[in-house]
Amino acid sequence: MLEVHNLEAGYGVLPVLHDISFRLDRGDTLVVLGRNGVGKTTLLKSLIGLVRPTAGAIRLNGRDVAGWPPHRLARARIAYLPQGRGIFPKLTVEENLLVGLRSRADGRRTIPGDILDMFPIVGERLSQRAGTLSGGQQQILALARALCADPVLLLMDEPSEGIQPSIVQQLGELLRDLTGELGLTVLLVEQNLELARKTASHCLVMEKGRILRRLTTHDLEDGDKVFEALAR
Repeated sequence: MLEVHNLEAGYGVLPVLHDISFRLDRGDTLVVLGRNGVGKTTLLKSLIGLVRPTAGAIRLNGRDVAGWPPHRLARARIAYLPQGRGIFPKLTVEENLLVGLRSRADGRRTIPGDILDMFPIVGERLSQRAGTLSGGQQQILALARALCADPVLLLMDEPSEGIQPSIVQQLGELLRDLTGELGLTVLLVEQNLELARKTASHCLVMEKGRILRRLTTHDLEDGDKVFEALAR
C-alpha cells in the first residue's frame, strides 16, 4: 500500500526529516506519536506534496510518488486533514463537501449518500455555514469532506486537538469502522494516547526528525512504556 524508504525533507536549507522508513498495508492505522516540533507535520506534508522530499522514496501501491504535487497525489486517492481542520468557514456544510469531490478520479459531482448516512450531523446541517459549527462538528465535517474524495489513504494531523472527549471517542469509533469495514488506510499524527490506543495497528515515536521507537498495540497499553519513549 504505502512504503516510505529513507525519506528526508525540510524547509530550504533546514533539514527536518532524517532517514524515515515505514510501511502501511491496506486497512492499517499507523499512529505517529511525538512532542511538538519533532517533524510529525512535516512528515504528513511530505507525503501529500506540500513539502518536497530531498531524498528517499514514497511508494503508493508500487508507484514512486515522491515529489508529486498535491493535486496529483489527491487524484491518486490520498486525502489530508490538516491540523486545525482546514474547513472553509464562510461556505455552507454542503459547499465544503462539494469541494471534497473536486479531486475524485471518477469525476463524481454529487455527495455520496453513504457519507451523509455515516455522518448524520453533517446531513442535518447542509445549509448551515461551517464556521458556526462547534469545534467537534467541524472536525467531523473535515473528515466527511476528505472521504468525499474517495481516498485509499487518509492522512490526519492531530484531529483530537481542541475537541471534547465524547467527540474524540466518536472519532475513534469512526476510524475503526473505516479501516475495518471499508479497508481505508490511515496515517494518524496524534498526541492523544487514548485515541492512539483505540485506532492503532502499530505506532511510531518520533524525536528530532527521526523514528526513535516502534511500538506495538500491546506496548500502547503500557502507559509507562509510552511515556518513557516520549520523554527521551
